[in-house]
Amino acid sequence: MAIVRGREFLRFVAAHERELRRALRKNVTYDPEIFDDVFSAAIVKVYDAIASGRDVRDYRQYFFVAAKFEYINRDNINRRDRNRAQPLEAAEGIADTRGPVADMRPLLTAIRRRVARVFGRRWRILYERHRGGEPFSAIARGEGLHPRDVASTLHAVERYVANNRRIQQLKRQYYDADNQ
Repeated sequence: MAIVRGREFLRFVAAHERELRRALRKNVTYDPEIFDDVFSAAIVKVYDAIASGRDVRDYRQYFFVAAKFEYINRDNINRRDRNRAQPLEAAEGIADTRGPVADMRPLLTAIRRRVARVFGRRWRILYERHRGGEPFSAIARGEGLHPRDVASTLHAVERYVANNRRIQQLKRQYYDADNQ
């Protein structure tokens, strides 16, 4: 049954490929270096999930979630590789470009304070551990939580930061001052 649903997904992709590519370019990435790889890998991941028995009701949504995570992984790998390959001569010029980064500290501090008011102090521990590359399951074991609680907390923080009007206003103020 799962393989039949997998074939159904592949038919869906064949019928909607142009639309999916256009939406992926618009909403996720159009980095020509990795676009085709992300598109193909997302199709394979969704097919594998369906073939292994996962109940996927909305192919489009599941495809875009898989594509987003694949893009993030590829982008992080490319970024890490570019940073490793940087010659020493180029690294000497970095000191000159760090000025704007130091100016972000007040913005980040203000955002952290707003998030702490809503989510308490625990979100920061979860965030730092996840940012360090720890999976939700390891964080959950270390903090005595369920992995879904860790994931839902971090996702809720992301949504809060993305949708909070005051935080958006702070960001605009920072970027407007930076561009002047």
